[in-house]
Amino acid sequence: MRMSPLLLLAALAVQSSPQESGQTPGRVGASWAQTPQLDAPAALEFEGGEGHVKVTCVITVSGAARDCAVEEEVPENLGLGAMVLGASPDFRFHPPTQDGVAVQDTATFTVRFKTEIEMQAQSGAHTSPELQRVLTAFDRLGFISGTCASYLPEPQRTHLEAGLALVTVDQGAPLPVFDQVLFRGYGRGKDSSEADPRGEAYCSASLNAAEAGLEAIAEDIAAAEASLPPSARRR
Repeated sequence: MRMSPLLLLAALAVQSSPQESGQTPGRVGASWAQTPQLDAPAALEFEGGEGHVKVTCVITVSGAARDCAVEEEVPENLGLGAMVLGASPDFRFHPPTQDGVAVQDTATFTVRFKTEIEMQAQSGAHTSPELQRVLTAFDRLGFISGTCASYLPEPQRTHLEAGLALVTVDQGAPLPVFDQVLFRGYGRGKDSSEADPRGEAYCSASLNAAEAGLEAIAEDIAAAEASLPPSARRR
């Protein structure tokens, strides 16, 4: 059974820089040539289920985005900004034009996130509230573990690194669902830590809270796993 990777179609609005918008005759701002899809972290459920990143990029005459910078990130603790910046090399725009000629310009746009977990119909699984809660808890533990990887015991870090390597390539036989969510969350956390390193005190408290969160829903975990096909369960 495969679980689609928490797919989210990013809702993006591209606007010309305020200084030029509506003031330059013949100027048409950038627009999406291809709207990207990003992984929405399940841990976003802890923050109300929605978030956004406001980002400014230089849009080249070829429609590529470069020199991107995050202007606003809500919430700030889930690595959404790092996720958008990491995806920016793949962004593709119809470039701005002046009198019909492509020009380079700066654009500010917003990527909006909303958690949405989907599973293939043939899996026989469905995202019940209990399953959603379990997936969210595993994602949160993975993300915090990645953010605080340098403070993890070596065996635990080695296990997570090996799992991350597995979910980033096509292995043919997919990993159990909960492991997929844990390892993907770990990868996002590592990416986030590069831009926002965390201290030992924060990591100790956050890791303890995330692990306690899993322990608190042990019954939900057992029930959710029982609802999955055997191939999707942990061994």
